[in-house]
Amino acid sequence: MMVEGYGQTLNVIKYWILRNSWGKMWGEGGYMRIICGASNPGGLCGIATDTYYPIIY
Repeated sequence: MMVEGYGQTLNVIKYWILRNSWGKMWGEGGYMRIICGASNPGGLCGIATDTYYPIIY
């Protein structure tokens, strides 16, 4: 998953645009939208509970 951008619906609901590595047959042509500012501290579906980042030595 990689965040590629953000957007807003006509109802002013803000969302992140993510690209998946599974190809264009997945989701919306290989992309998905996740709502911004979810009220759950772990984020939507707990997505913010397990974050990883590269360590460069």
